[in-house]
Amino acid sequence: MDELAGFVWEMLAGKQAGRRGRPRGTGLELKFPAVNQRGEAIGFETLQKLWAFLATRGWDLSLDPHYGWPVSASFPNKYCRDVIGTETGFCKLEISLAYQDDLHRLYRRLAEIRELLGEFAAAEGVSFLGLGVQPLTPPGRELMMPKARNLFWEEVFGNDRVYLFTVTATNQVHVDVAPEEAIRAVNVFNALAAAQIALHANSAIWQGRLAEGYKALTEQAWEWWLPGDPRVGQISRPFSDLGDYVEHLAGFRPVYLVRDGQYLGLAHYGSFAVYWQDGAQAAAADSRGNMVPVMPRIEDWELHQTFCWHDARVSGYGTLENRVNCQQPPEVAGGSGPDPRVDGESRPG
Repeated sequence: MDELAGFVWEMLAGKQAGRRGRPRGTGLELKFPAVNQRGEAIGFETLQKLWAFLATRGWDLSLDPHYGWPVSASFPNKYCRDVIGTETGFCKLEISLAYQDDLHRLYRRLAEIRELLGEFAAAEGVSFLGLGVQPLTPPGRELMMPKARNLFWEEVFGNDRVYLFTVTATNQVHVDVAPEEAIRAVNVFNALAAAQIALHANSAIWQGRLAEGYKALTEQAWEWWLPGDPRVGQISRPFSDLGDYVEHLAGFRPVYLVRDGQYLGLAHYGSFAVYWQDGAQAAAADSRGNMVPVMPRIEDWELHQTFCWHDARVSGYGTLENRVNCQQPPEVAGGSGPDPRVDGESRPG
């Protein structure tokens, strides 16, 4: 695992060197369930209309390699690209804002995208929900986004309850960290997960009513999907260093890898570490279940990291990713502030 730990260190160091004295960059991943005027999850056809709308506004569409239809749209920003994509459910948009070294600039960019979505919402009778608000439609398998990433969950994890995430409104924050401070940051932000939930969480509505004893049902969904699994939620112990962290993640079962645009399954491996150590003897399963030879690559590790869902983690972007669900902007804490919807009548001011 030393090679992988060295790669993560160099990735973080490279990101730090690239800043050249600029302030730490910050990025956002924000989830917005889309609903009709009855508060129900939108249909798949409405999502297709959204892609067509974004294309007319200069956004570039990305097609799913398995199904062939759009799954995201991107637009260039100062440092990389802003992305509007789909997450677990097709009714839930994920807005990923490219890194900015100025929080005010990041906020203004989010306002611009919200205004753009408001244009579509007004024309199509759609609202985009935030702040932990969920559609009236319960989570379900029929809301799963048909895309390659969603093909492997049941085989790897032994159940299909990932559909619980088809309607949840959550967000993650990315902040640049230096390699020598990364693991300390992971430990601290995991330890602060409960405090963040107590202060900010607001997704306590479940099955049409207030769920007693919960502030963050979206956080609880991890336990309902993978009960007792150490790859989700808070870490069970602090990590001693980057090598310890990498060894921890490598102990989890891998999900899939990508070769030449083809998604190949790795469910037959008990851990990523075993797959990595197989070297030239490694194999993966194609869509028909046939085993094909593969050689482990660093990008397989980068992908594997995204299947380990701790409340804080080191991301493949060279950042600390703070993943505690239901983070609520201060100006709307306590129920005051702007309407959380983005629609034709409620636009950002």
